[in-house]
Amino acid sequence: MQQLADAELASAALRTSRFPYRYVIVALFFLSTVICYIDRVNVSVAIIPMARDRGYDAATQGLILSSFFWGYLLSQLAGGWVADRFGGKRVLAVGVATWSIATVLTPPATASLGLLLAVRALLGIGEGVNFPAIHSLAAKWTKTSERARAVALNFTGVHLGTVLALLLSPPVILRFGWRALFYCSGLLGFIWLVPWVLKSANRPEDSTRISRFECEEIASDRSAITPPAAVPWRRIFSEPAVWAIALAHTCNNWGLYILLLWLPTYLNKILGVPLAHVGAYSLIPWLATFFAGNLGGWYGDHLIARGLTVTYV
Repeated sequence: MQQLADAELASAALRTSRFPYRYVIVALFFLSTVICYIDRVNVSVAIIPMARDRGYDAATQGLILSSFFWGYLLSQLAGGWVADRFGGKRVLAVGVATWSIATVLTPPATASLGLLLAVRALLGIGEGVNFPAIHSLAAKWTKTSERARAVALNFTGVHLGTVLALLLSPPVILRFGWRALFYCSGLLGFIWLVPWVLKSANRPEDSTRISRFECEEIASDRSAITPPAAVPWRRIFSEPAVWAIALAHTCNNWGLYILLLWLPTYLNKILGVPLAHVGAYSLIPWLATFFAGNLGGWYGDHLIARGLTVTYV
């Protein structure tokens, strides 16, 4: 009996000391978001020498920067539906591969404005599935008590990716030219695909790498809500809270994307900041947001654990 008790204690100690495999999945989709924003934001710095080389006026620059969102708008709802139906692993992999190809194709696409707009829209289509696929994965791979901090960490990948893009783009452009920036950042997505394909799964039950104890721990903490057979669009669009969230998100995105896409150009053209320094000046808001976002996720989990509702938090 004593030997059996000792074996159970040893087994329990091993289970609790082992690094949880769900954190590996969270880290990988966090890196996906980092790369997503590196590939999205690099053009905000590259557009300065691109415009000079290709003779783009301000209106054409705006067209190039906005064409990303044509594709981005198309794939988000579809990306969430496909991820829930066929699994987030495959959808996220296809999305990263698509936007990485589009990033690498950007320099040759500048030979034609129409081709460049099409490639930028393709980039948007690929990146549009990133968050829907990750939300689908997070619902299956994270415990309820850890979900706020996992999602917060993923969203702060937006700001870390932005910081890295703004910090690294000027020296790469000055040393190797603006074309090299797209080739280097596009390569990151293909490198990320290797561990993602090898290590991830749509859900813990499909993974051969997670321990049985951790898999059962996640499954027991997961919501047992059965997805509806059809999406209740009428109820969704008649809910005031949905419109409040949509309005808040629209206002947030207005400022977010103005800063993401135009701040380096504003600093360079209006304030006269040299290209070598525009990244350092542009990254200040995103560093602050990275730390504030992660702090908010941890504090949100803390408040929920104390019994406050998610809506209140």
